[in-house]
Amino acid sequence: MIKLLNAYFVPVYVSNEEYRNDGAAPPEERKVYTQIYHEANQQKRHNGTVCVYLVAPDGKGFDSLIVSDAAQPGRLQKMLEAAVDRLKTKEGKPVIKPSTAAQGRQKRAGAAPGLALRPPR
Repeated sequence: MIKLLNAYFVPVYVSNEEYRNDGAAPPEERKVYTQIYHEANQQKRHNGTVCVYLVAPDGKGFDSLIVSDAAQPGRLQKMLEAAVDRLKTKEGKPVIKPSTAAQGRQKRAGAAPGLALRPPR
């Protein structure tokens, strides 16, 4: 799973608190966050505050799973593999060097989370 994520995706963890009205996220990131949520809702895909969203390099959301479903064996992997096939994504090196969660927290201390997409190739 980690190899699949690192080779084809730019995983982004977003804290919902940062994107609420009084959160620290910049307005442009808040707009993207809201757009991804509303697209899923309009397209009748899974959506909510605890959800895995897949976003194409053009910024359009195209698939999603609530976390409780994504945690079921094989569900998330199946969704990710289907996304690679659908988008014809080429394998690449991670955009950001992988680190442990603890290392990531140390680097992000005081910074608002961001949204990132694997650049088109």
